[in-house]
Amino acid sequence: MAGDVFDDAARAVAAEIRRMRDMSSDIDRELDKLRWRGESATYFRKHAHNQRVRAGQNIEVMESLRVLLSRAAEMARQARGKAGVA
Repeated sequence: MAGDVFDDAARAVAAEIRRMRDMSSDIDRELDKLRWRGESATYFRKHAHNQRVRAGQNIEVMESLRVLLSRAAEMARQARGKAGVA
């Protein structure tokens, strides 16, 4: 039971990781298409780059969380097995 909750949480985090990776890819792809010039374009590019960097950092944190949740699910299953609970 507890393992199932952790598994569900790990799957939800994995889905969010995929969403963040897609967003980061979209930022890169759209910036490559951008033909806008000038001071405001430079600001926009820097801001978009910072958003991509933050997304990458968030992905790393979420990946660690996903691993921890997966380990917690396994530990819960093992504990349930030792207790003789089906």
